[in-house]
Amino acid sequence: RVLFRSKETAVLEACVIGIASGIAAVLLRSGVGFLGTLRVRQGEISWIWLPLIGTVGGLLAGWLSNSLAPETKGSGIPQVKAALSQFPVALNLRVAGVKFFSTLLVMGSGMTVGQQGPTVQVGASLAGELGRWVPTSPEYRRQMIAAGAAAGLAAAFNAPLAGVLFVIEELLHDLSSITLGTAIIASFMGAVVSRHLAGHGLLSISVFKGHSIPITTAELPLLLLVGMITGILGACFCQGILLSRSLYDRRSEEHT
Repeated sequence: RVLFRSKETAVLEACVIGIASGIAAVLLRSGVGFLGTLRVRQGEISWIWLPLIGTVGGLLAGWLSNSLAPETKGSGIPQVKAALSQFPVALNLRVAGVKFFSTLLVMGSGMTVGQQGPTVQVGASLAGELGRWVPTSPEYRRQMIAAGAAAGLAAAFNAPLAGVLFVIEELLHDLSSITLGTAIIASFMGAVVSRHLAGHGLLSISVFKGHSIPITTAELPLLLLVGMITGILGACFCQGILLSRSLYDRRSEEHT
């Protein structure tokens, strides 16, 4: 029991979770690209293929979710939050597989669904399955599930820091060393595996499919400045939305 709770075991599990989540994200991205290309090519032959493929893909994805894993309905992030809050929500290999293939069918069929929620649930489910293989405490499993969610997000968007912040702000609200350590390791392993398998360098910016621009060390301060400016503008944008909503509510109350 001491071995399973040691930091060395946590680091090893975080690495395995990050690698598995990175591979899953790459397979999902590649599968969606393949199905999307096939759909577009069929659509060039006849317009009837586009609605037909969308209908068939949606029906198959719905059947998979309803029949095999109802826990996969929705984005996937609420289910992960519920599981981390000790609600009886399954996060295992069955959930990961159904979520993976249903998302593949939906996105490959041309429906407007993003990768964030699915990859978070897939990563957390893979971590939950690993937690069943290694007997540990419930709190330890919670940390591994959060690390899996971070790895899935990081692998999907090549954003390891976003994966770590996602765990801190949205999932565990915890700044302990074991939580931060496992989240950081899993996130960076997931992002590294995803970028490596996709053929990108560790420091590069993807411009469009198949092409990227390498980043030099001298450009990093400029990128940090761009990130700070973007963050400030994003905060101003959010405050502007809240202010406009408040003014609208006041005007509505005055007229009523």
